[in-house]
Amino acid sequence: MGDGNKLFDMVAPDAGAPFELLAAAEAGDEPRVASLLRSQADVNARDERGWSPLIMAAKEGHTSLLRLLLAAGAAPSAPDVSHTALRGAALFGHAECIRLLVEVGAEVNQSSDGGKTPLMGAAMNGHAGAFALLLRHCRCVQSRAGGAARAADGPRLKAVHPTQGQSARRLAALTLSARAWCALRAGLARVRPRLFPRAGTARRRAPRTTSERAQ
Repeated sequence: MGDGNKLFDMVAPDAGAPFELLAAAEAGDEPRVASLLRSQADVNARDERGWSPLIMAAKEGHTSLLRLLLAAGAAPSAPDVSHTALRGAALFGHAECIRLLVEVGAEVNQSSDGGKTPLMGAAMNGHAGAFALLLRHCRCVQSRAGGAARAADGPRLKAVHPTQGQSARRLAALTLSARAWCALRAGLARVRPRLFPRAGTARRRAPRTTSERAQ
Protein backbone atom coordinates (compact mmCIF):
# COMPACT_ATOMS: atom_id res chain seq x y z
CA MET A 1 0.00 0.00 0.00
CA GLY A 2 1.05 3.63 0.34
CA ASP A 3 3.32 5.00 3.05
CA GLY A 4 0.68 4.49 5.74
CA ASN A 5 -0.16 8.19 5.89
CA LYS A 6 -3.72 8.66 4.71
CA LEU A 7 -4.80 12.05 3.41
CA PHE A 8 -8.53 11.60 3.85
CA ASP A 9 -8.98 9.10 6.70
CA MET A 10 -10.43 11.80 8.98
CA VAL A 11 -13.04 13.03 6.51
CA ALA A 12 -16.46 13.49 8.12
CA PRO A 13 -19.28 11.32 6.74
CA ASP A 14 -21.17 14.42 5.61
CA ALA A 15 -18.14 16.16 4.07
CA GLY A 16 -19.74 16.07 0.62
CA ALA A 17 -18.11 16.10 -2.80
CA PRO A 18 -15.38 15.43 -3.67
CA PHE A 19 -14.14 14.36 -0.23
CA GLU A 20 -16.40 11.35 0.25
CA LEU A 21 -15.22 9.81 -3.00
CA LEU A 22 -11.58 10.68 -2.31
CA ALA A 23 -11.72 9.06 1.14
CA ALA A 24 -13.42 5.92 -0.18
CA ALA A 25 -10.91 5.58 -3.03
CA GLU A 26 -7.94 6.00 -0.71
CA ALA A 27 -9.35 3.40 1.67
CA GLY A 28 -9.97 0.95 -1.19
CA ASP A 29 -13.68 0.80 -0.33
CA GLU A 30 -15.02 -0.44 -3.67
CA PRO A 31 -18.69 -0.80 -2.60
CA ARG A 32 -18.69 2.78 -1.30
CA VAL A 33 -16.99 4.10 -4.43
CA ALA A 34 -19.48 2.26 -6.64
CA SER A 35 -22.38 3.64 -4.61
CA LEU A 36 -21.10 7.20 -4.86
CA LEU A 37 -20.58 6.85 -8.62
CA ARG A 38 -24.15 5.56 -9.00
CA SER A 39 -25.23 8.68 -7.12
CA GLN A 40 -23.63 10.78 -9.87
CA ALA A 41 -20.39 11.61 -8.04
CA ASP A 42 -17.84 13.09 -10.45
CA VAL A 43 -15.18 10.43 -11.04
CA ASN A 44 -12.71 13.13 -12.13
CA ALA A 45 -13.40 15.54 -9.26
CA ARG A 46 -10.36 17.01 -7.51
CA ASP A 47 -9.96 18.87 -4.27
CA GLU A 48 -8.18 22.21 -3.98
CA ARG A 49 -4.80 20.44 -3.76
CA GLY A 50 -5.33 18.48 -6.97
CA TRP A 51 -6.03 15.02 -5.51
CA SER A 52 -8.40 12.83 -7.52
CA PRO A 53 -10.02 9.43 -6.79
CA LEU A 54 -7.77 7.83 -9.41
CA ILE A 55 -4.65 9.20 -7.72
CA MET A 56 -5.84 7.96 -4.34
CA ALA A 57 -6.42 4.43 -5.68
CA ALA A 58 -3.09 4.42 -7.55
CA LYS A 59 -0.93 5.58 -4.66
CA GLU A 60 -2.47 2.97 -2.35
CA GLY A 61 -2.11 0.14 -4.87
CA HIS A 62 -5.84 -0.61 -5.21
CA THR A 63 -5.65 -2.17 -8.68
CA SER A 64 -9.21 -3.48 -8.94
CA LEU A 65 -10.57 -0.15 -7.73
CA LEU A 66 -8.39 1.56 -10.32
CA ARG A 67 -10.13 -0.54 -12.99
CA LEU A 68 -13.53 0.44 -11.62
CA LEU A 69 -12.69 4.15 -11.75
CA LEU A 70 -11.24 3.91 -15.26
CA ALA A 71 -14.34 2.03 -16.45
CA ALA A 72 -16.44 4.84 -14.97
CA GLY A 73 -14.57 7.40 -17.09
CA ALA A 74 -11.64 8.50 -14.94
CA ALA A 75 -9.03 10.26 -17.09
CA PRO A 76 -5.63 8.47 -16.84
CA SER A 77 -3.81 11.70 -17.72
CA ALA A 78 -5.81 14.64 -16.40
CA PRO A 79 -5.13 18.18 -17.63
CA ASP A 80 -4.50 19.36 -14.06
CA VAL A 81 -1.05 17.94 -13.30
CA SER A 82 -0.55 19.15 -9.75
CA HIS A 83 -0.43 15.38 -9.15
CA THR A 84 -0.75 12.38 -11.47
CA ALA A 85 -2.01 8.86 -10.86
CA LEU A 86 1.01 7.32 -12.57
CA ARG A 87 3.45 9.15 -10.33
CA GLY A 88 1.37 8.18 -7.31
CA ALA A 89 1.71 4.50 -8.25
CA ALA A 90 5.42 4.93 -9.01
CA LEU A 91 6.22 6.60 -5.69
CA PHE A 92 5.07 3.51 -3.81
CA GLY A 93 6.23 0.89 -6.32
CA HIS A 94 2.80 -0.41 -7.38
CA ALA A 95 3.81 -2.13 -10.64
CA GLU A 96 0.35 -3.55 -11.44
CA CYS A 97 -1.19 -0.10 -11.16
CA ILE A 98 1.56 1.29 -13.39
CA ARG A 99 0.90 -1.38 -16.04
CA LEU A 100 -2.84 -0.73 -15.98
CA LEU A 101 -2.48 3.04 -16.26
CA VAL A 102 -0.01 2.79 -19.14
CA GLU A 103 -2.28 0.30 -20.95
CA VAL A 104 -5.18 2.77 -20.86
CA GLY A 105 -3.05 5.65 -22.14
CA ALA A 106 -1.49 7.42 -19.17
CA GLU A 107 1.37 9.63 -20.36
CA VAL A 108 4.55 8.02 -19.08
CA ASN A 109 6.64 11.18 -19.33
CA GLN A 110 4.00 13.56 -17.94
CA SER A 111 5.41 15.59 -15.07
CA SER A 112 3.49 16.98 -12.12
CA ASP A 113 4.19 20.21 -10.24
CA GLY A 114 7.89 20.95 -10.02
CA GLY A 115 8.71 18.87 -13.10
CA LYS A 116 8.48 15.57 -11.19
CA THR A 117 7.94 12.53 -13.41
CA PRO A 118 6.77 9.01 -12.51
CA LEU A 119 10.25 7.68 -13.31
CA MET A 120 11.78 10.13 -10.86
CA GLY A 121 9.32 9.04 -8.18
CA ALA A 122 10.19 5.35 -8.55
CA ALA A 123 13.93 6.08 -8.51
CA MET A 124 13.69 8.43 -5.51
CA ASN A 125 12.05 5.76 -3.35
CA GLY A 126 14.19 2.91 -4.63
CA HIS A 127 11.48 0.86 -6.36
CA ALA A 128 13.63 -0.97 -8.92
CA GLY A 129 10.80 -2.98 -10.48
CA ALA A 130 8.60 0.06 -11.01
CA PHE A 131 11.62 2.02 -12.27
CA ALA A 132 12.50 -0.63 -14.86
CA LEU A 133 8.88 -0.93 -15.98
CA LEU A 134 8.51 2.82 -16.47
CA LEU A 135 11.88 3.06 -18.17
CA ARG A 136 10.86 0.43 -20.73
CA HIS A 137 7.71 2.37 -21.51
CA CYS A 138 9.66 5.63 -21.71
CA ARG A 139 11.99 4.01 -24.23
CA CYS A 140 9.01 2.81 -26.27
CA VAL A 141 7.59 6.34 -26.41
CA GLN A 142 10.96 7.77 -27.41
CA SER A 143 11.47 5.04 -30.02
CA ARG A 144 8.14 5.82 -31.68
CA ALA A 145 8.97 9.52 -31.75
CA GLY A 146 12.49 8.82 -32.97
CA GLY A 147 11.19 6.50 -35.69
CA ALA A 148 9.02 9.26 -37.11
CA ALA A 149 11.97 11.66 -37.05
CA ARG A 150 14.29 9.16 -38.75
CA ALA A 151 11.74 8.48 -41.46
CA ALA A 152 11.56 12.19 -42.15
CA ASP A 153 15.25 13.06 -41.91
CA GLY A 154 16.82 9.97 -43.43
CA PRO A 155 20.27 8.40 -42.94
CA ARG A 156 21.95 11.44 -41.37
CA LEU A 157 20.32 10.63 -38.00
CA LYS A 158 21.73 7.10 -37.81
CA ALA A 159 24.94 8.30 -36.19
CA VAL A 160 23.17 10.08 -33.30
CA HIS A 161 20.45 7.56 -32.44
CA PRO A 162 21.48 4.53 -30.34
CA THR A 163 21.18 1.10 -31.85
CA GLN A 164 18.82 -1.46 -30.36
CA GLY A 165 21.75 -3.14 -28.62
CA GLN A 166 22.97 0.15 -27.16
CA SER A 167 19.46 0.94 -25.89
CA ALA A 168 19.21 -2.46 -24.22
CA ARG A 169 22.57 -1.98 -22.52
CA ARG A 170 21.56 1.46 -21.26
CA LEU A 171 18.28 0.08 -19.93
CA ALA A 172 20.13 -2.73 -18.16
CA ALA A 173 22.60 -0.27 -16.64
CA LEU A 174 19.88 2.03 -15.39
CA THR A 175 17.90 -0.88 -13.97
CA LEU A 176 21.02 -2.12 -12.18
CA SER A 177 21.54 1.38 -10.78
CA ALA A 178 18.01 1.41 -9.40
CA ARG A 179 18.51 -1.99 -7.79
CA ALA A 180 21.78 -0.81 -6.29
CA TRP A 181 19.98 2.22 -4.88
CA CYS A 182 17.39 -0.10 -3.29
CA ALA A 183 20.15 -2.16 -1.71
CA LEU A 184 21.89 0.97 -0.46
CA ARG A 185 18.69 2.27 1.16
CA ALA A 186 18.06 -1.09 2.81
CA GLY A 187 21.64 -1.25 4.06
CA LEU A 188 21.50 2.26 5.49
CA ALA A 189 18.25 1.42 7.28
CA ARG A 190 20.03 -1.48 9.00
CA VAL A 191 23.19 0.36 10.02
CA ARG A 192 21.76 3.81 10.80
CA PRO A 193 20.77 2.93 14.41
CA ARG A 194 24.34 1.83 15.07
CA LEU A 195 25.94 4.82 13.38
CA PHE A 196 23.57 7.41 14.80
CA PRO A 197 22.09 6.12 18.08
CA ARG A 198 19.12 7.99 19.46
CA ALA A 199 19.58 10.32 22.41
CA GLY A 200 19.88 8.39 25.64
CA THR A 201 20.93 5.16 23.92
CA ALA A 202 24.58 5.95 23.33
CA ARG A 203 26.89 3.36 24.72
CA ARG A 204 28.85 4.48 27.74
CA ARG A 205 32.57 4.41 27.33
CA ALA A 206 34.37 2.22 29.84
CA PRO A 207 36.54 4.16 32.34
CA ARG A 208 40.12 4.42 31.25
CA THR A 209 42.67 2.29 33.03
CA THR A 210 45.62 3.77 34.93
CA SER A 211 47.98 2.87 32.09
CA GLU A 212 45.71 4.56 29.54
CA ARG A 213 45.49 7.76 31.64
CA ALA A 214 49.27 7.84 31.81
CA GLN A 215 49.65 7.84 28.04
